[in-house]
Amino acid sequence: MAYCGRAPTLEAFEDLLYTYGVDLGLFGHVHNSQRFYPVYKGRGDRKG
Repeated sequence: MAYCGRAPTLEAFEDLLYTYGVDLGLFGHVHNSQRFYPVYKGRGDRKG
């Protein structure tokens, strides 16, 4: 689900980062996609 507007993480840390003069904050999360067999239209396909 995408988030529009001010992120809750920013709300939680904004005052702290401002108080300590932080110039750059890096925030992220992991997108992980794994495929073990070739797939076409949701089904295994040897031609991939």
